[in-house]
Amino acid sequence: MTTADQDADEVHRILNQINRKDEELIALVSNRPRAKRFKIREAYKTKYKTEIIEDIVNKLSEHYTDTLAPGVELLFEEPALSDVKQLYISLKKAIPNPDPHKVIEIICSRPYTQLKRIKELYFSMYDKKLDDEISSTLDEELQKVLCKFLIVKRSTSMVPDKAACRTKAKEIMDLKPGTWGDGDSALVDTLSTCSSRELILVCRYFHANTGKTLPNAMDEEFSGDLGKYMKEILYVLCCPAEFMATKINNSLLHEKVEYCTAFNIITSREEYDLKLV
Repeated sequence: MTTADQDADEVHRILNQINRKDEELIALVSNRPRAKRFKIREAYKTKYKTEIIEDIVNKLSEHYTDTLAPGVELLFEEPALSDVKQLYISLKKAIPNPDPHKVIEIICSRPYTQLKRIKELYFSMYDKKLDDEISSTLDEELQKVLCKFLIVKRSTSMVPDKAACRTKAKEIMDLKPGTWGDGDSALVDTLSTCSSRELILVCRYFHANTGKTLPNAMDEEFSGDLGKYMKEILYVLCCPAEFMATKINNSLLHEKVEYCTAFNIITSREEYDLKLV
């Protein structure tokens, strides 16, 4: 196993070859875990007094400039920092048309520890609280749901408590019309606190007792875009890998290929479920 210093030297050597092969560089960087890449970046800057990100982007061949350049920075920066930048663009730079889909993807797919770090970084970078930004930018009903994810700790249980899941399903069934999207409703509480496996079991019990899937019930309860957003939240919570794989596929099939979307997802999932994606 090479050291960070050795990898930094190898990156520098590859970048300064006359007949450089970008594939060598891609293979080296992409085969190092995130923590190792951070150390390589530090070692490179210490040795060569320049940023490894800038050197790689500036020296990529024309063939790779448009395709790989967007992903280079993501490979060498903290995941939460990337999330914060994307959230800011989606919430503030996109005004008057914010992007709820990107906010849903990040808020609903990141573990509690990363959400906590995201909140800290957002405030330090933009002097604004993330929950305040969400509340002032997105639709009232949607922001109530998403803000709940920022204040509660989601379960990570891989072995659901069947009795508890039955109870949660019944609590959702007993909700009165017009109250499903309330910040303290049984539905929002279940979405924001259950692990993927627990939520899947809740959905099964709901279907067994009502004859309806939870997404179908959401269609009946919510109108307009809110229904779509709630089903999207349920999808990313229950099947995060499938959700991310679908987004990557859609980004690559887009008329103008959205490489940034693919790179964002790949780098954000590498420590969780990238193999499954």
